[in-house]
Amino acid sequence: MANQAAGSTARVGGSGFTWFQFRGTAMGYAQALGYTSPQPVAQPVAVQPLNYVRPVEVVTPRAIGNGTLTVQFIDHWNLPVWSRLGFNANDLADVFAGQWQHDQGDLHGSVIVRGPQGGAKKRLLIRHFIGLKVVDIRDDETVDITTMLLNKPVTFWYRKSFFTQSTGDKAKHLYAGVPDVGNSQDVDTAADRVVVAPTGD
Repeated sequence: MANQAAGSTARVGGSGFTWFQFRGTAMGYAQALGYTSPQPVAQPVAVQPLNYVRPVEVVTPRAIGNGTLTVQFIDHWNLPVWSRLGFNANDLADVFAGQWQHDQGDLHGSVIVRGPQGGAKKRLLIRHFIGLKVVDIRDDETVDITTMLLNKPVTFWYRKSFFTQSTGDKAKHLYAGVPDVGNSQDVDTAADRVVVAPTGD
């Protein structure tokens, strides 16, 4: 586990400095996460007439597609991975149906990064993911005598993302129920609320 000095600039990814929230709840036993930024809907094009030795213009697309967020959860004894996301489901088809029937507006998730500062200097960088939809849950598994842990990847697509920052007292509510570095407290039930004012499309 990394021990970051309070004045450190370089970010440490794990070691209690990063966590994932979905629908305002910190997701415990998230083993790993990764996201791919939205890509342009088309490739840039260089405009170069026959009589020019260099391009006269570069044309870029105006639009981008969806982004992808993947979270790997450590499997629990008696709780399917989709139940931990708040879905009453038996398989992926039920998750799709639940999203279609019950979602009100955009689902919101966030990746929260805290700096090493403590006390009044607490600092959080929050990346908000807007319009989250579960598009895949890998409930596959292979077990033998050597198997210790089972990871269940969940893949989301999102429409857009943006960053906010919280420092000092404004960051305290985001720490509620989330363990400090070195603390083994489970955060599955921590309800950490984020107030979001997303921009227009």
